[in-house]
Amino acid sequence: LRATGYRGNIVVANYYSLDYSDPFQTGLTAGLNQAITSSASTYGATVADVFSAFQTVAESNPLAQGRTCVAGLLNNSNPAQNPPVCDEHPTQSGHKVFALVVENAYHPHH
Repeated sequence: LRATGYRGNIVVANYYSLDYSDPFQTGLTAGLNQAITSSASTYGATVADVFSAFQTVAESNPLAQGRTCVAGLLNNSNPAQNPPVCDEHPTQSGHKVFALVVENAYHPHH
């Protein structure tokens, strides 16, 4: 984008972990996010830290204990199962968290 002459704001969202209670999976996601942050800063882009926002929600719910699916951030399987089994896509609640993080990254003084 910068090579085209665009000088405006660029916001890049990082990835959230599907399960913050799984250190291996979360570590892989964190490594990917380090690459995103490094590249974004090289080109003057802002990173919307969705990883930390989802982690906060998932870890603040005592029943979820870091599991984004149980915290209601990811779509439950169809038909729903107990315990829940989710795919990787956010629910409406997850989308709201995601959107707020992107908005705050784009307009940091709101």
